[in-house]
Order: sequence, then structure tokens, then C-alpha cells
Amino acid sequence: MWRPDRSVRGPDRPSYRDIDPLNRVFAEAFTDRYSRDGLVGVRVPQLNPLVWRYAIDDAGGGGAHESRGGLPGAHHLHPVR
Repeated sequence: MWRPDRSVRGPDRPSYRDIDPLNRVFAEAFTDRYSRDGLVGVRVPQLNPLVWRYAIDDAGGGGAHESRGGLPGAHHLHPVR
């Protein structure tokens, strides 16, 4: 029996409400990367939220992230010109 494809949702455009989770993922991911490269004492700080606001605004709707459990699992922002 034929079955329709499952519905796929996302990626979603980031908004200002995503800044805190994006910031945490960013800092933890880069801290982990440095640690795996042997720089275990390096802790990457979170960015100023204004930097994220600028990136979201500059992306012009071109940014996206996939959410799992409320936190972005993967994200990217890029300007669309």
C-alpha cells in the first residue's frame, strides 16, 4: 500500500528569542573544538547579544537553524543580497 512521504518541517529562521540558545551552542561548540585540539584551558565566551541581532538582521531572512528540544542543533546565518 502506498504511503505519503512524512511531513518535514524546518529549518526555521532564527529570531531574537533564539539568541540565548544560539549563543550557548556557539560558545560550547568552539570550546569543545579547542579542547579536542589540545587547548584544554581555552573557554570561548558567548558573544554580545547585539552581535547576534546584527547577524539575524543582516541575514535578511536567509539564516536558518534546526531545533531539537528547544535548542538549535545546527545554525548558520548568511546575508542574502
